[in-house]
Amino acid sequence: MNEEMKNQTEQLPLLKVHMMGSFFLEYGDQPISFRKTMATKSMRLLQIFLYNKDNGISRGRLLESTEKKPCRGRTSAV
Repeated sequence: MNEEMKNQTEQLPLLKVHMMGSFFLEYGDQPISFRKTMATKSMRLLQIFLYNKDNGISRGRLLESTEKKPCRGRTSAV
């Protein structure tokens, strides 16, 4: 990385990702609001990619992680 790029990078605010408890992002000191998009597949993908940033994730495992799974242990009363 050349010196000019290094200086520009040092001036940018940090993107903070909170994944313990509630999931939320902050850019610098400003929270990033997702409002109704927290339950979307794209938000789930963002969380999966951030969680697996160091090792990556296979396509098969990614597909498994994003599939809707049936609720277990719940039965309807008839």
